[in-house]
Amino acid sequence: MTSLFRAAVISAAFFVSCPGPALADDVTLRARSGAMEVSGTLVSFDGETYRLDSRWGRLTLEASAVECEGPGCPELQSFAPELRLMADDATADHVLLPLLTAWAEQEGLTLTSTERRHSLSTPEGTPRLHLRRLEPMGDVSAALAAGDADAALVLPPADGGRGPGRPVARLPLVLASAPDAPQGVLSRRALREARSTGTGWKGLTGTDRPLVWHSAGRLIDLAAIDRFGPTRFAPVAAGDSRALVEALKRDPWGLALLPAPLPEGLMERSLADSCGLIRDASPFALAAGEHPLAVTLLWQGSGRRLPAEARRFAEFATSRAALALSPAMAAPLTSQGTRLSNALLARNPDVSLADLQEAVTQLAAGRRLPLTIRYDRSGAPDAEGRAAIEALIALSDAGAFEGHSLLFAGFTPSAGKGPANRRASAAMAAAQRRLFEAGLPAGRPRPSTAEAGFGEALPIACDDSPDGQRLNRRVEIWLLPAP
Repeated sequence: MTSLFRAAVISAAFFVSCPGPALADDVTLRARSGAMEVSGTLVSFDGETYRLDSRWGRLTLEASAVECEGPGCPELQSFAPELRLMADDATADHVLLPLLTAWAEQEGLTLTSTERRHSLSTPEGTPRLHLRRLEPMGDVSAALAAGDADAALVLPPADGGRGPGRPVARLPLVLASAPDAPQGVLSRRALREARSTGTGWKGLTGTDRPLVWHSAGRLIDLAAIDRFGPTRFAPVAAGDSRALVEALKRDPWGLALLPAPLPEGLMERSLADSCGLIRDASPFALAAGEHPLAVTLLWQGSGRRLPAEARRFAEFATSRAALALSPAMAAPLTSQGTRLSNALLARNPDVSLADLQEAVTQLAAGRRLPLTIRYDRSGAPDAEGRAAIEALIALSDAGAFEGHSLLFAGFTPSAGKGPANRRASAAMAAAQRRLFEAGLPAGRPRPSTAEAGFGEALPIACDDSPDGQRLNRRVEIWLLPAP
């Protein structure tokens, strides 16, 4: 009896409701040895465990230990668990659906999708997993804790703190308008002011017309607040992403933050940073977390156990960042003209020509990996930084760096004095180098490593905002020829 009821005390187990009338019906669960049985009303079944209300209260029993009899038993041959995932329209179109498509291709499954429901099945038609998409409403963490959903795609905390989950994807966003909107490059600072004060297009292009902000959904609205500050007036909301695009096309005074690439008929607007630095919007910059308007999406779980197939999909989804960050994407310094231009445009008195020459000399023979370690406000690596170290360890263990050495190159924002920043950047690089080496499996070949600190050289962004400072405080990973 002790063995059979071992799982009954697992109060945090995850369960997926069975479809149809069998959910709340009588069942008898009998131990495969025949030693005992228990009857009650089936509450749920997730493919691995039964939960039922019995005269002993609510019990959780492992499916492998029992046989189910009675009208309430699920049809095991056609059963597939359901994963309830919170994601808005834009995230579903640009992140979730590509993830499901890639998962189906890897597993040899067939994907069938409607607007809110996705089903994965074998070529023979046997269902493997159902995913039901829920629209985020209110506090996502509270909804997960209450059991209203099993997971959610969320943004990292706006305050730069440690994120609630693991990185899934970077979603590039662009500022969009109708082609007949006022023309010209838009200042980030002026856009922030126009949103907060309601001054409209006059502060942006000199055109005395109101600015209309179109909402692309809750998650992207939060990203817009993070990038451009709060808006004084409520954004115009459309029914779905298609309606949003059509509304923006018809509105010459409208702006919206939308996923790239833009639909036909909309125009991407260029943004100027306050200090004159150019922001790199290349695919490499996206992979390295330096795209000017990209957002990182995290997979936030509920803390409850997922069914086996849902767990496998979650593991796949959160490994995609590591799969994308491969040595094949490494870029030499000569292909990174934007950052070299920025180094000259920065005009930083604490960075001499000799400092720049030293950085270029050390990095010129190497290729930069898109793996980049950045920090939250506590000074610890953020979620992407932690994932980068894990990916670096996995790639090294797989032999990806054979014949090469790794240089951990530290950089800082321009706050403080130059010599102090160079020391701080060297200390950051040394700490991440030690963390990488400590995570390597014992007894396996490992690449040689080195560290360097370049302080304020080669900035990514202006230092006049928390986001710019976060981008500039980083440890890059460079692949160099083995000594």
